[in-house]
Amino acid sequence: MVLEVNPNGAKLWRCKLRIGGKPRWIALGRYHDGMGVAAAYAALREVKASAAAGVDVIAERQRSKAALANTMAAMTAAWLDATGDGRAERTNRQIQDTLERLVLPSLGKLPIAAITPSDALVVFKRIAKRGAVHTARRALLHCVQIADFAETLGLLPGKNPFRPLRKLMPAERVKHFPAIVEPKRFGQLLVAIDRYPGN
Repeated sequence: MVLEVNPNGAKLWRCKLRIGGKPRWIALGRYHDGMGVAAAYAALREVKASAAAGVDVIAERQRSKAALANTMAAMTAAWLDATGDGRAERTNRQIQDTLERLVLPSLGKLPIAAITPSDALVVFKRIAKRGAVHTARRALLHCVQIADFAETLGLLPGKNPFRPLRKLMPAERVKHFPAIVEPKRFGQLLVAIDRYPGN
């Protein structure tokens, strides 16, 4: 194990292991992030144990980094970019604004594969509790579509975490607007419109 000092002053703990019969250098952590000698040796023991068990430590780290890159925020941006041509620009802006205001502050930094239905339920229940049931249901629909998009790309190996929530959301209250339904009163309305002098 060595402490590598880069020209910019950054210090990085590294070790050399044989993986797949080849010697490979592996980063253990940054000295500047508070990783002292004891923590570096603990990380070294962990990496050696994984390598002894036949785990390709480098490939595993690359997969972990890829999963972290596929956050809910990143997948939302990719989905909007991929599907935006099929919607009006104004609709795209509304969808993006809704998700950025209501969903991404809580779920945006999480890898989409790590989001659980219970994580997501908290977010949508909070929106609905404010009286915005329609908005909560629309945002949930978009999140279902985003997760389906991620699944299509092979970035969501498990089940769509948003799909089960549709049955748990409160129903929207239907609000009927006033209307003239009696034929006589409707006829009077038409006559009044016809006689109206304005435009």
